[in-house]
Amino acid sequence: MISDDSAVGDYEYELRRGDTVLATGRLQLDEQPSRGDVLSLGRQQVLVEDVIAVGRSRRLILSQR
Repeated sequence: MISDDSAVGDYEYELRRGDTVLATGRLQLDEQPSRGDVLSLGRQQVLVEDVIAVGRSRRLILSQR
């Protein structure tokens, strides 16, 4: 398999409400998200609060809208 920077990005995420973590999981996205973006997570819209690079992996901090 050939690695391509334009390929789908794999992200871990934390869905939060305030300081409470409601859910964690993994997402594959076609475009790199930025703080302030709105994403669909299942049937709900969530706000990207932060994008954190941890070594080679990336973590999204999401909040419910």
